[in-house]
This record gives sequence, structure tokens and C-alpha cells, in this order.
Amino acid sequence: SLKCTEGRVVGARVVSVPRARAARPVTVKFPGAAHVVVRIHEDVTLRRKETLKITGEKEQPAAAAGSRAGSRADADAGTIKGNHRGRRHWRAFRVQGDTAVLTYTRNAPATSADDLKPAKSIRCTLLGCARNTAAWMPLDWVLDLELSVADLVAKMLCLSLRESPGAGAASDAAWIKSVLFSQGVSVSWLASHRPALCAILTPQPESTASDTPHGAFLASLLTLSGSNAPGVQLTGSGRSDAPAVGKLIDDFMGKSVHCPEWLDAALFFSLGRHVAAALLNLAGLASAAQVYEPGHASAGEVAMVVEQASQIVQRLVLEARRFMQGSVTAPAEEDGVPGLGGSSAPKEVEPDLEALKRAAGHFGASRAETMIDRSCILIASNIPQDSATLGYLLEDFRGLKSEEAGRHHVERARDDRSAALHYGVGLASQFLASEVKASDVLAAGQACLRTCARRLDVLASLRTLLQDISFASVRQLLTSILTFGPFSFSAHEQRFTGRFHITASLYMCRRDKVEALCAEWANLLEYLATCLQAPASKASPDRAEVSLQHLVLGAIRRMQVHDRDLAWLSDSSILAKLGNLAECWAAHMPPASSDVVDNESVAGLLESAVSTMQGFSLTCARLPCTAPGARAHLDGILDAHVRVGARMLTALHS
Repeated sequence: SLKCTEGRVVGARVVSVPRARAARPVTVKFPGAAHVVVRIHEDVTLRRKETLKITGEKEQPAAAAGSRAGSRADADAGTIKGNHRGRRHWRAFRVQGDTAVLTYTRNAPATSADDLKPAKSIRCTLLGCARNTAAWMPLDWVLDLELSVADLVAKMLCLSLRESPGAGAASDAAWIKSVLFSQGVSVSWLASHRPALCAILTPQPESTASDTPHGAFLASLLTLSGSNAPGVQLTGSGRSDAPAVGKLIDDFMGKSVHCPEWLDAALFFSLGRHVAAALLNLAGLASAAQVYEPGHASAGEVAMVVEQASQIVQRLVLEARRFMQGSVTAPAEEDGVPGLGGSSAPKEVEPDLEALKRAAGHFGASRAETMIDRSCILIASNIPQDSATLGYLLEDFRGLKSEEAGRHHVERARDDRSAALHYGVGLASQFLASEVKASDVLAAGQACLRTCARRLDVLASLRTLLQDISFASVRQLLTSILTFGPFSFSAHEQRFTGRFHITASLYMCRRDKVEALCAEWANLLEYLATCLQAPASKASPDRAEVSLQHLVLGAIRRMQVHDRDLAWLSDSSILAKLGNLAECWAAHMPPASSDVVDNESVAGLLESAVSTMQGFSLTCARLPCTAPGARAHLDGILDAHVRVGARMLTALHS
């Protein structure tokens, strides 16, 4: 194989030499390079009457890549001549110095079909290399290896950013995406008070102090015993240090819950305390319950939540009673053939009451234990303890449409707080009565946290790579795959390449984690926006920079915007950089005598910048702006768009 003394690669460019009779020579310079390697792409062939001359800056002919410098003094050493069969007898050349000049000539106009076949430009890869005679490697590996590694890294980063943590089964997904767990779950609280649920986690969490604001108070409610529960000794509400809300829970449980003798009354009263603590945490009333007193401002809401908790437990008691009242039937059998003959109707069998009581007791205990697990998941939910907004219930309820509110059996009234409280209690009741495993919800929350942390690391790594890598082709590859996805994706995999938001599928993450992820995403976009710079004079554009700017504009166009993004977008420089790019290119258009490719590149970039600004402003204007302060940020962004548009019109008409 052809080899050359390649050392440290200081730069790489992919250039296209136009196949025109009056084409200007293409000059590429790599500052600091000892020699330049020119590799002709495999799909390039030269027909008869076509010639490609490769020289240095001082008309020094290039040498074949396999030969030593100066071993060929022939002036035609760097000249490639075509033949009538289009065969290739050349592969790569080396030019001494830091500059390579590629000159295409055609001795006569194209007069036949064969002469018109090679209409594409001649594509070549140029490598600027420092001198190092100790390193010998195949020429084809120099850039191919670099691009291959960059391609694999970019694909891995692209998939890692778009990887979904998964919501489990379809029955679990609806609850995982609901307001009940929008802030994730406190694993430390569960490890301290319900360690059996954490058995699925790897590594096992430590039983440390709870990171929930009222976790200790909610845990204290679970140790109270019902004063009116038959056969249960009072151990909590009769103590002088027991919270007042504990007596309230016991009173409602004693009035509303009536357990038969074949049910474990202590277990059901413990369930009532768990459900009450879960509902208080969900409604953001844990702080109000901690200072509960009759006549307090939030006393009515706390009493309403506790009453609903006792009714949930009583419904489970009634469900166990219905199970108890079921009859045991068996099909009649005749002549040894089940279900055949004249008397095929089912025959009533006298039930064994003791067996039914044991079965119903086991059924009730099993259902109570699973409901306690789901209650603990709700207690560990990181819902903000803000009684003014009822956690997130008031905000979520106001965002419901009329048909959704009707589906939740909530009528919109003048008092939104009461309706929102009933809405939240209804959601919790449905979750507690569902068949969703608490361990599945906990696993989904941990998967969301891992995905969030992985995306944060990927964004930081990608920004570091773009800052540290000097190869224009590698930077373009990383940006293009981040924006559009790998081109080798199948149709099934192309679903990842649509409009993408960095917080997609992170339904169970704490707000501080999500804000850190959005901040890192903003930093990456801010860095990409620094590439949107036009030359300060009417010089010919750098085609590598123009290509990168096209990719950055594509990344901005594909960026999905949410309400919470308006805050950092209003403070970012992305919009200003878009406007400056369009203004500078409009004011410093290349002269008419410059290359046609240069003019077309600048015109396309101007059009892309304008369309990006239009699409970006339209996307922002369509947002509902339900988040606090979103309307003010949106007004600032749209005002900035108007100012930038006015400056662009001035630059275009000047």
C-alpha cells in the first residue's frame, strides 16, 4: 500500500475543484505544516482532455505519496492526465510546504457524451502535516480514522441525548406522567421508612435524613394508632406530644371505617394514617397540618383531606365485604362429562363461611399492604409544600380543559381551590385503587434521574469537544449529527431526529435537576451561536465556516421551545447573533467578480438566517405562556425580533 511519512496532522480540509474551463485554481494553506497530503476521492475519474495539476505555493510539483520528497524531479510529477477509459493510476500526492494549489484545465470543449459524463466537481481531501520521519502509516487512515471516530462519538452522543428512560407498562405511564410525581420521589425517605420498596434499586440507598421538607412530620403521623379502632390500643393520639392532626385522623377513622371481625383493624387504621399523610403531602398541606388547630385558616382544607382519606379506607372495607359475600358455584356434571346433559345450569353450593372469611381477610390485607406501598410513594413525592397553590394541584387544575375536568368528575365552580383539592384527591384515590406497583413507579423515577444525569454529561462533553477540536470537518460532523441524527439511521431510527427538547420524557425529575440540564443545554446553544459570525470585510467567505453556520442554523430551527425556556432565551445572545449574521452578510456581500459558489453560499446563508428567525419567533409566539413570568419574557423576545428585523431591512437596502 502507498505510505508516506505522516506525523502530527495540524489541519484537514475537503475541497471541490469545479470542472469548468475557466475555473480558478484552488489554494489551501495550513499554517505550520511541513507538507500537505492531497488525496483524490475514490469516485473521481478524469476523462480525456482533462488535467489536474497539484503544485505548491511556488509552483513546486507534487510527489507521489509513496515516494520520498525530491525523488522525482519531473515537472509533470504532480500532474494528473485523463484517458479515454477513465482509469485511475493515481491515489495521493504530497506537496512540500504549507500550501497546496489545485489547477484544473480542459484542453477542448466537451463535444461528446463521454466528455460530459464527469460533470461533478473533483473532490479532494487535503491534510496539513508536521514533519515526523519516525511515524509511518497508510495515507488512507489519516483522516478516515479521525472522521470514523468522530462519527461513532457523534452517534453515541445523539442517541444518549434522545434516549428515553421508559415509562414501563401502559398502565404505569399515565401515573408516571401525572402531577402526582412531577418532581420525582425521595429515595432517602423510602429507605428510612419503607426499605422493602428500595430492594429493586442498585446500589442500595443509605438510610439518611430525609430530603423532603416535612418528611419527619409525615413519618410521625404513621406511628399514631386509632383511638376508636376496636381492639387497638391507643399509642399515639393520647400522648401529650402527638400532633393535633393525629387526633383528627383517629376521629374520622373511628366514625367512617367499620371493620368486621375477620379484617385486621390495626392494619386498616394504619392504612388510613398512610393515606391521610399521602393526601396532605400531595395537596401541599403538610405545613398547615403541622400547626393544625380548629379555626385555623387551612383547618377546613386539612379536615376535608383527612375525611377523604377515611372514605378511601372504608371503600376498601366494602370491597372486602363484597368479596366475602360472593357465592361459590360449580357446573353440574352428568355421566362424567362436565357441562353436558339436561341440567347444565350452575348449581348453588353452600359456602364455607369460615373459609370465605379467611379468604376475604387475606384479600383485604393484601390490598391494604399494596395500598400502603402506594401511599408511601405519594408521601415520598417531592411535591412543593406550598399551601397557597396547593402544591401543583391548583396550577394543574387550571390548565385542564372542560372535558378533562368532567372526566375527573370535578365541576368548575367559583372556588377553584376547593375544585382543585377535590381533583387532587380524586387523582390520588384512582392511583391508590389501581394495580400499579409502587416499585415500578420508584424504578421509573430512578431511571429518569439517571437519564437526566447522562444527558447533562453528554452536553458537557459535546461542548468540550466542539471547543477543543480544530478540524472543521469533525466539528461539522458533530454538529450535523447532533442536529439531524446520523445519516446511516434506518427509517425506524429516524424517529429520533425530529424536533427534540432536552427534557423530553423526564417526567419524574426534581426541578433543580431539570433546571441544571436546561442551563447546560443553553450553554451549548450559546457556544454554537458564537459560530454565527460574518467576515468584517468584503472578503471571500470561508466555505468551512459557512457550512458550519448552516448546521448551527439548522440546530436552532429544530430546537423545541417550552414555556420555561423563554426565561433563558430572553437573556441569551442567540437572537442577537442571528441578527448580526444577517446584517453583516447583507452589508458585506462578496463582489460580483468572485466565485459563483461563494455568492450562492452567502445567498443561501442569508435566506437560512432569515427563515430561522421567522420560524423561531413564530414558535415562541404560539406558546401558551402559562408559566409565571413567561408572558413578559415572550414580549421581550418578540420586541427584539422586531428590532433585528428593522436593522436587517436597513442593511439589505443600503
